[in-house]
Amino acid sequence: MFLFDPATRSRIKLWGRLKAVEGDLEMIGKLFDEGYKARPERVLLFRIEAWDVNCSQHITERFTREEIQAAMPGIQQKIIALETENAQLRAALNDALGKKFD
Repeated sequence: MFLFDPATRSRIKLWGRLKAVEGDLEMIGKLFDEGYKARPERVLLFRIEAWDVNCSQHITERFTREEIQAAMPGIQQKIIALETENAQLRAALNDALGKKFD
């Protein structure tokens, strides 16, 4: 598995073993917040056996940290507009069908 931050051109390689756990409600309860709306079905456990900081030679910097920070206000405004539209559409759907959709 690779974890990387393109803004700083840093990358870490992880080696390990993955185990999928299904139906373990106790484990799911420990890993997810009580108020979490989704219903997790499985947990993926990754046991790290080795790691290494990887060469950044081939990581292309697409955007600088400053460019990303400058774009964030517009992105946040778009998210607010979409969430507002989503709430309005859910309300209209609830009214039309007489059901509650979260």
